[in-house]
Amino acid sequence: MKAKFVVLFLAFVLGSCGVQKKMVILGSSTAQGFGASVPDSSWARRLATYYGKRVKIVNLAKGGYTTYHMLATGKANPAGRPAVDTMRNITAALKEHPNYLILSMTTNDVAAGFGVEEYLSNIEEVRLIALANGIKRVWVTTPTPRNLPTEERRKLLKEIRARLLQKYGKDGIDIYGILEGDDYKLSKTYDSKDGIHSNDAGHRLLFLKIKDGVGL
Repeated sequence: MKAKFVVLFLAFVLGSCGVQKKMVILGSSTAQGFGASVPDSSWARRLATYYGKRVKIVNLAKGGYTTYHMLATGKANPAGRPAVDTMRNITAALKEHPNYLILSMTTNDVAAGFGVEEYLSNIEEVRLIALANGIKRVWVTTPTPRNLPTEERRKLLKEIRARLLQKYGKDGIDIYGILEGDDYKLSKTYDSKDGIHSNDAGHRLLFLKIKDGVGL
């Protein structure tokens, strides 16, 4: 009887340890891996390597995407705003039945001239849909610095950073501060030479910051 109990207990423990979690990333070009010299140097691929078999990462990020692209299927976005992408939005993410979600739409909304309130509203809409559909936790990264043509536009990214961190607390991950250079621009040390995306060293910092922020 005792031996049978031990066998059953070990089977339970091993089975529990073998349950793989899943995380979906919704984001734009930096989350997709732009700027990294090879895909494995990007922050998302580094994160996947770090987790190994513990957490499977499904990366739906896409270069050029904004917060409007990731809204739910069926959402009619305002005129002059991008249509929802049904292959890379919150609806597509939910089809993966993930435990966790990372939202990392960094700079394209501001670069396209969209307002701060639009950005924040879209992020919150997606976050609430995720939580209402069983996703255990949603992390939101801040924007990153970007060499936009005017200081006024560059400052908007820092404003969004502050408001996201204030609103989401421990579920907000600050990836702005580690990359900021002079005049609200991307640090030359971490610039992949386009003024938008991080190089390998920058992606490594992003990975470390996001890994620690998620804390799994």
